[in-house]
Amino acid sequence: MSSMLNTMKSYLPGRNMSIFLGVVGCISGGIYYDTHQRNLTVQKYCSQVAHLSKAPLEPQALPRKVRVYLHGPPGDGIWVAREEFEKYVRPILNAAAVDFEVFESKGEGNLLEQIARSIWKKRNGISDVPEAEKFLKSFLKESEEPSVNLLFGRHALKEFLYGIKYAFSDEYHEKAVNEMKKEQEPPKENPETTEIPQSNPQETNGSESSETSEQKSASPAEDISLSRNLTVNEDVPPGLIDLVALFPLPHLLGFTNTPKRIYRFFKRRYLAEELGEITKNVVLNLETVPFPKTDGPMLLQDEEADWPKQYTAREHADGHIWTAPFMENTEERRFFQNLRIYKTGDDYEDNL
Repeated sequence: MSSMLNTMKSYLPGRNMSIFLGVVGCISGGIYYDTHQRNLTVQKYCSQVAHLSKAPLEPQALPRKVRVYLHGPPGDGIWVAREEFEKYVRPILNAAAVDFEVFESKGEGNLLEQIARSIWKKRNGISDVPEAEKFLKSFLKESEEPSVNLLFGRHALKEFLYGIKYAFSDEYHEKAVNEMKKEQEPPKENPETTEIPQSNPQETNGSESSETSEQKSASPAEDISLSRNLTVNEDVPPGLIDLVALFPLPHLLGFTNTPKRIYRFFKRRYLAEELGEITKNVVLNLETVPFPKTDGPMLLQDEEADWPKQYTAREHADGHIWTAPFMENTEERRFFQNLRIYKTGDDYEDNL
């Protein structure tokens, strides 16, 4: 008997190997459990909206308009928002056969320019659709369901709202009119060919760098004081801006934050539950509420604590989009009073 025990003992792992296998097993089990629960959560919400994909659509009816704005968070790239959308939101939209359009942007101020241009054109009745396509659309029936804008993260919400405010300002109106005049001008023909003098590479690099610096200085993130200097003469009229659905985009960087990042990594199933609930509300067109009058949890105020300090502690932070004062004065709250947002939880009462 003792010889058998000695033989079995020789095949068992040692102390160090047992510790290693135990740690690897715990980590692997945690990852597997979290991934499995995330998949079950996504499947649960897909099954709750799948009946919409089987509903008949009239031959001349247009689907509901859903616009998805993916914007890279401060300090990182567009892949962060894209990965969250692809994993947790897109499967539910596909299960409900929702027709959506994705707009991607990165960098402070890029999304603001997109929103401002689209809102300004809509406000002034300007369309980029060709006349032939307009004629065909006149025979089609618009969807009775309201259009919706999906935003991911606190930074995207700020750019979206300030883009609306920028579109209503006199400054942007003059800029947009001048751009349209330049686009309508016929190109100047220059039949004469002139010799291009050879330039010094160092001078060329210097000129390119100066042009790049001029372009950077002309970006809205640097030149527009979104909280004070814009001249806005009216409020957002009801119905001009589509409904808004705000999705949290938690993203923490930094080596010193590694323990907190690991903790969040093993808790992604709770994020999947929250995103799935919001997506279901959007697809089924459930409860919407007026835009909050004060900043708070519903507007993802806590996300700014995760942003890198290079954005929150930079010079002239109030003049930048991501760190500008937000929903602090009465004029700004009045300007957004006609916007409506999908209710995301029990935090709405805290923002009244």
